[in-house]
Amino acid sequence: MGLSKESLDNDLKKNLDLGLPFFTLFHVQQYERERMIFELRYLRAPEETYQLEKCKATHRQQIDIYSNNVNGVNVPELETDMTDIDWPAYFADPNSALAIYHGDYIKSTLDTLGQLGNGPVEEGHELMELLMYKYWPAQAARLSSIEKFRKEYENAQDFGMKDWPEFTAALAFHIVSGRFDAVYNEIKDTGIEEISGSDIRAWLKVELSKERPEGFQSVQEWSTEEGYAKMTLHIIKSDDWYLVDSFTVSLALYPEIAHGLYTEVDTCALEALMRKINWNISETLQIHSPDNKPVLNDSVTRVVAAMQRLSQSTQGIAARDLLALKYWQQSPLFKEAIPKSAWDLLAALPAKTRGFLPGATAETAVNLLAGRAVPEHVIYPMTVPSRTWLKLVSDPEGDPNGMVVSMEGYGRKELENLVGLLPVNPGDIHTLVSALMNGNLVHATLVNGNEVLLEAPGEGCINIYTRERQRIHANILLDPEWKPPAEALQKWINEELLNTPQADQQQYSYKKKPRGKKL
Repeated sequence: MGLSKESLDNDLKKNLDLGLPFFTLFHVQQYERERMIFELRYLRAPEETYQLEKCKATHRQQIDIYSNNVNGVNVPELETDMTDIDWPAYFADPNSALAIYHGDYIKSTLDTLGQLGNGPVEEGHELMELLMYKYWPAQAARLSSIEKFRKEYENAQDFGMKDWPEFTAALAFHIVSGRFDAVYNEIKDTGIEEISGSDIRAWLKVELSKERPEGFQSVQEWSTEEGYAKMTLHIIKSDDWYLVDSFTVSLALYPEIAHGLYTEVDTCALEALMRKINWNISETLQIHSPDNKPVLNDSVTRVVAAMQRLSQSTQGIAARDLLALKYWQQSPLFKEAIPKSAWDLLAALPAKTRGFLPGATAETAVNLLAGRAVPEHVIYPMTVPSRTWLKLVSDPEGDPNGMVVSMEGYGRKELENLVGLLPVNPGDIHTLVSALMNGNLVHATLVNGNEVLLEAPGEGCINIYTRERQRIHANILLDPEWKPPAEALQKWINEELLNTPQADQQQYSYKKKPRGKKL
């Protein structure tokens, strides 16, 4: 358990020899200038052995005394004298050889302590008790200020061994001293727990139950609709506290799914159905049959049947593998059903990697790596909010991780005005803009019920896509000089005006529009 063994073993042996049904030991362990007091309750098991049943761990923080001369006593010198004496050993046996050998020194220190507490200055009495509280065993003196001292300097927590199988002295120290919550909150602020579905608190209990003098790392992986992400948290130790120093995120983008009708499966409709299902929670995937056995619900059953049919054709297999990677990687029921060919595909995908500092989040890091623009102050929260946006682009020198460029774009107010021009519910604008300001690809429902995806490129206008990631070109700002990209207009001419099959489409140039003829 990481407790100092010599003194604890002696106390254990004494109590074991008595054969009591249970007993309690008090053990003190020093951590630099902080102290842990362990109240250990042992219970005799049926096989005549003793097991630790529970432990009350009390943390006493560092106590600093700044007074100088009070009641004719030099307080710093008195504290130095008290530091030199082994008070637990003295109170355990005042007639021991050690106590007799240092008798005059101990008596002189006690006399000075009495002078401090019994003089005319009232502050001296509290200082005397504070020194006794700091250096003497708890049972050695009855202090009138004990409750005040405990409230100011102590924190305690009970640990039952059934609920805390990972219990160690190190873990108790980190929890009761506040160190556990401090580093957990720093990790939580990165958003990794929510985005990956990992139980960071359970993982951290295991890590901090060990002695970690230099720090440690956490690697978390998750899948998004766009790609496969991996985040490595670098946790260092500074002044006996753990903190997040930095983190690294890599993202491997999935290829676009060539949607179509394969073996009577419409993969576009199949993905729309898969997107509506929460694959990460087993309870949402199952219902109970009449004999009370869990079975897959209707929607999940339809998906499974469709995925099996896709396995019957080459194009279907390609779509199946990508759908499995996008939606099943974090599913407790379906991760094992991902085909080997899908895992091989994932292993071969190139990934982009970048380092980030605390303040950025896993979500914004993935957005940047996916090629979307993100405000500078979102990636670097210590900077003043501005109109500067960052974007990852190809590196002309060939770095596979790309290079980050900055651009002057719009602020939040301007973005709100742009979103306000769209046919969306006015009550949704604030939420949509907040998500866009994080660099998200945002799902939005229009007033006619259609669903689209929105993206803020950082400058210019808003990009609009269908749920299948096809670009929707729209003149939102009603610019009379606006023209859609040539390829988009050509597609519209061929498919909408001429209504010709794809294979028979002729190329028409919108730049040479005949006079008087309306298109």
